[in-house]
Amino acid sequence: MSVFVSAAQNNSGLQVQLHPLVLLTVSDLYTRCRVQQSTRNAPLPHLVGAVLGTQSGRTLSLETAFQLTLTPDGTLDVPFLVTKADQYKQVFPEYDILGWFTLAAEPGEWELGFQTQFAQATENDSPILLTLDPSTFSPSSSTSGTSDLPIAIYESIIEPPSMVTRFISAPSYAIVSGEAERIAVDHASHPSTTAGGEEASLVQYLKTYASATSLLQQRIRLLKSYLEDVKARKVQPHAGVLREMNALCAQLPMNSSEEDTAFRNEFRRETADVQLTNLLGELTRGAGSVHELVSKHSLASAGAHPRGDAVSQGKKEKGQGGQGGGHRGGRGGRRLRGRRSNEDIGGF
Repeated sequence: MSVFVSAAQNNSGLQVQLHPLVLLTVSDLYTRCRVQQSTRNAPLPHLVGAVLGTQSGRTLSLETAFQLTLTPDGTLDVPFLVTKADQYKQVFPEYDILGWFTLAAEPGEWELGFQTQFAQATENDSPILLTLDPSTFSPSSSTSGTSDLPIAIYESIIEPPSMVTRFISAPSYAIVSGEAERIAVDHASHPSTTAGGEEASLVQYLKTYASATSLLQQRIRLLKSYLEDVKARKVQPHAGVLREMNALCAQLPMNSSEEDTAFRNEFRRETADVQLTNLLGELTRGAGSVHELVSKHSLASAGAHPRGDAVSQGKKEKGQGGQGGGHRGGRGGRRLRGRRSNEDIGGF
């Protein structure tokens, strides 16, 4: 056992529920990095990732995980972690970062230093560590009847009296899964039976059709060479073979010139209909985009000049009020002039 792992018994009462998506993420990361290496037995670099899930008391539910990046000096890339955590938080607001994972037989000095960095970056006092040891998983172990996964989960503790930080193994963990996870795991556990199970079923399906097409081309070349030899009088014609070939050619839609022309016209008409339908859809989407742009521009213009509209409206009302006062003053002046004229007449 490593000196960085405590031999004391864990009595914290921690219960860990591990979902298959976390295991698939870790194993996929190991597989991709191993395949990308030029040398098969070359040592792998430090591969780490964050583990997300929910916590209820002392029960942790590890739901999903994602890979983390390291800086050139081997430390945690904190901006990348913060960005990815925010993205996951938008999609899964109930998930929190509960710990991290790595590929190792057991934690060492580097894992202990990274634990401190990860705790500071995530503001988690004691993140858990999930380790996967791929060296213990081999074909012989998988057929020996054992069902133990090469997975270990650790906590970090401070041991008295030296007050040294060490890892301590979690009491146990349980594999739990929902219906969707069971379907995904069942699909991933059925690889193709060809090429040692390294090819996907879709690739094998396409290869079957490619081989069938290649075989058809070979048969067509053979029949073509036979007809050329018959025409050149190199071989004797066989009436039965020629009748079968004639019957096969009669089933094709381009056997005669009239049928060929009708087929091409119908094909062009259907092609034009499909293209017109696609063009109509594009025009509809374009008109909708233009309408949305005009609506936003009108809304922005209306909201950008509210004070100018109020000032112009106030000037307009003031102008109307001045004109009204002038009219009233004019009528009053006419009445005053009329009264003076009467007084002049009476005095006369």
